[in-house]
Amino acid sequence: MRVTKDNIHVWTYLAVFLPLLYRFFTENFGMSYIFMPLFDVFVWGIIFLAIRLRRGRLNKSDIDIWIWFILFLLVMFMSIFINEGTSVANFFYEFRPYLRMILGVLLGTLTLSIVYIDIFYYIVTWLMRINFLVMLYQFAVMGLRKDYVGGTFGNTQGCNSIQNILCVFVFSISLVRFLYHKLSISDLMINFLTTMGISVLAEINMFFFEMIIIMVMAILLNVHISKKIMKRKTLLIFGGGLAVLGGLSLFLMLNPDRLFLLSINNILDYLGAGSGSGVYRISRVKVFPQLGNLFFDSIKDWLFGFGVGNCSTHSEFYKLNSVLQYDYFSSSMVFLQTGIFGVMVNLGVILYSALQSVCMKKVIHDVRRLIWIDSSAILAVIMLIMFFYNSTLRDTFTGFLSGVMLSIIYIIKKDKNGEKNNEGMYLIHAKSI
Repeated sequence: MRVTKDNIHVWTYLAVFLPLLYRFFTENFGMSYIFMPLFDVFVWGIIFLAIRLRRGRLNKSDIDIWIWFILFLLVMFMSIFINEGTSVANFFYEFRPYLRMILGVLLGTLTLSIVYIDIFYYIVTWLMRINFLVMLYQFAVMGLRKDYVGGTFGNTQGCNSIQNILCVFVFSISLVRFLYHKLSISDLMINFLTTMGISVLAEINMFFFEMIIIMVMAILLNVHISKKIMKRKTLLIFGGGLAVLGGLSLFLMLNPDRLFLLSINNILDYLGAGSGSGVYRISRVKVFPQLGNLFFDSIKDWLFGFGVGNCSTHSEFYKLNSVLQYDYFSSSMVFLQTGIFGVMVNLGVILYSALQSVCMKKVIHDVRRLIWIDSSAILAVIMLIMFFYNSTLRDTFTGFLSGVMLSIIYIIKKDKNGEKNNEGMYLIHAKSI
């Protein structure tokens, strides 16, 4: 199929969903992982074609995301140059995960419009409903438990980060759409039960915390709203609270070893906010002082790290220090290889998306766009947490997906004509779910 302005969004969908399909075959049919780097090449190719279709023209609404992309590249090359280089092999293995999130943002900004993110939501919602049914089969018939219950993403450990980010996306948009009267209470309940069921079966305890954040933010972002929406806010506060308690009770019933998380002190210890490092060798909360004091000997190290590639999972550094499990988290990988400057650009692009969402909310009055503006702010906060919690923002299966989610606010910015996309063609709303 030839890539054109009218179908380039389809190629973006493929870039996001093909890695998930690939995982299904690797985990269930033993397909080799050798082709995984091709997904990175695929994304670079789509971005190149998108620029070519624009004949190299730069839209004013895209300037800020290009600035962030250049900053990512600048920090990467400066970290390598100051540390006198890295091996070609180490660079190959590490520059790809380092750039995945920002490439995903760029990909979404260049190729999608508001109607295509509507459709994106539609696809992900049905994917999660099908996934939940497969998980029920794995749980009831195959006898799988906890993070081995991966649904359509396989039956081995490692599926939770995929499940979690997709659940967050579906629940966030569903909740905001409900508040704006663009989703019925029955559809909200279906999506709520789907995401809740997935988190219970796969033991994604983090999702309960994220649900609370999502509900609180959805309410706070709509403090000054009409009485019509106020009724739904009231229903959300009481009904949502009861639903979360019910889901948490079921979660603890199936996972009694997680009862310790009912204590605030135990949660802090679990995250490594106490005297120890939590459940891993690296603290999720104190990651920077812990790693900095352990490895960095100079201001140069603190600012620029050891260079992109020099701490990859194929490096000598990793062979000596893999016991620390620093490759489990985006925060530790970014800090070790690019220092404070790398952390600043990674967190900066996420915080900038949240700030843009809050600012745009003050000047946009179209309900359709307001839904995505609110959702963008919520997703940015969740991505901020993910940066410290796991490797979602770097992973082959979730890195580009996370970036496309962060690109929503840039897509809204360029969609200045409401119902029109960049080519001026009127588009139909995606079906409400």
